[in-house]
Amino acid sequence: MSPLASHTTDVILAVSAAGFRALPRTDGDGVAAIIGALTECGVRDCEVAASLLEPSYGMASDRAMTMAAMTPQMARRELRKWRLRTPASYFEALGRRFAQAGITVSAYSYSPDTTFASDEIDQGFVVAKALGAQVVTATTRLAMAERLAPAADRYRLPVAITGDCTPTDPGGQLTRTARLAAALRLSQYVKVNLDVGMFAADECDPVAFLRDRHADVASIHLKDCRAGGQQAVAAADAATPTREVLQLLKREGWPIRVYVDYAYAGTGAPIEDVKRCVAYARAVVA
Repeated sequence: MSPLASHTTDVILAVSAAGFRALPRTDGDGVAAIIGALTECGVRDCEVAASLLEPSYGMASDRAMTMAAMTPQMARRELRKWRLRTPASYFEALGRRFAQAGITVSAYSYSPDTTFASDEIDQGFVVAKALGAQVVTATTRLAMAERLAPAADRYRLPVAITGDCTPTDPGGQLTRTARLAAALRLSQYVKVNLDVGMFAADECDPVAFLRDRHADVASIHLKDCRAGGQQAVAAADAATPTREVLQLLKREGWPIRVYVDYAYAGTGAPIEDVKRCVAYARAVVA
């Protein structure tokens, strides 16, 4: 399979490396496993999630750096300490490893929640810059977007949010599009990560949103979900307008990266499943 170039027929295709989260780590940080998987898939552009680079304290797993069993509170405290004590130079070295393999880390996925202090929020932007990422992507809620916006301003690095929410959250009664519109007013550096599957699950129209607000969209996650639910399925199942999103991008030539996001229960062989997802996207824009 030939390498997937950054620009494929004018649509910028990449892969969310979170699809390889089930792969065993062959080193302490998981970079070698990610590089190997991306290379096997013929992909040279990716979004890397924080969880793929950070230790997983208290988790008994061969895919993470482990410690003795911890309570969730202890594990959370240790992870926070690790984040704040790990210098940018550590992540710059990781970025060089990707670059030496011919892989661009174009986005860093970092999703703070209400347990994050301001310095821990800032760390996501520090890491993104150290890796060479052009955007921080965050699966987060409107209330957290209000805390992310000042950090994005300080680091002059866009944060692209999905606008997730539950009915009990502030703003939870708003539609996803309304929440995103509110977030966009917070800062010129707050952008949208258009998760096609999540839009469909909320019974919103991602094609219409992209057409109307494409200048505000910094990234697109291409996955499929059933309407009214959030269980991901294979993109080719056409439960959401993945094809229409890709074709609109191709027709208009908007420079927005599309991250193939393997998030469904596939065959249990992540690399082969990601290959199929990539092949589907490439065929649509061919």
